[in-house]
Amino acid sequence: MNEVDFKFRKHSITAGLATGIISALSMFFILGLGNGFLIYKVKTITCILFGIMLAINLHFSKIVHITIDMDSIKITDEKTGKQTIFLRGDINNYNFNISKKGWLDILRINHKGKNNYFWLGGVNFDKIEKSHTTNRDNLLEKIKENFPQKKITTIDSVIIFSGNQLIYIIAAISIGLLIAFLLVLVFILKD
Repeated sequence: MNEVDFKFRKHSITAGLATGIISALSMFFILGLGNGFLIYKVKTITCILFGIMLAINLHFSKIVHITIDMDSIKITDEKTGKQTIFLRGDINNYNFNISKKGWLDILRINHKGKNNYFWLGGVNFDKIEKSHTTNRDNLLEKIKENFPQKKITTIDSVIIFSGNQLIYIIAAISIGLLIAFLLVLVFILKD
């Protein structure tokens, strides 16, 4: 088989988690502790927070090329040219989670007993392009074809479940924190 090359944007999982947590806490403080003026401007504040999250994630993301051949998987950073090579004999297993909306596509490669995670997305943020959907489907097909050691671990299941339900999880946490804050406030004012 000849080499095949797929282009993706590799996001930073750490930056994504950090900005998500900071945004959720910011919204909690705005809604729970803010005055009427701040609550009135929730849409504006939400847009600003989303823009900041997007800018931070864009800053820490990289354009990568994933090259598959019979003997290896190579991940090359387009800007620096740095290559990460996973040889066929050293790959214990892998999994490629594909989400419905395309924003939580995570490739996990267990290489020499260590899990390596790659959060992949479309090259552009404007929309999910057809090329991204084709790239991720073709990448999954080529990996399956050449590396039969697919294995879905508990962590893989947790990542895809939490990613698909993330909006509901953050909403439940925010509502829970707001209720707890109001209960504490009621008990303080009661005394």
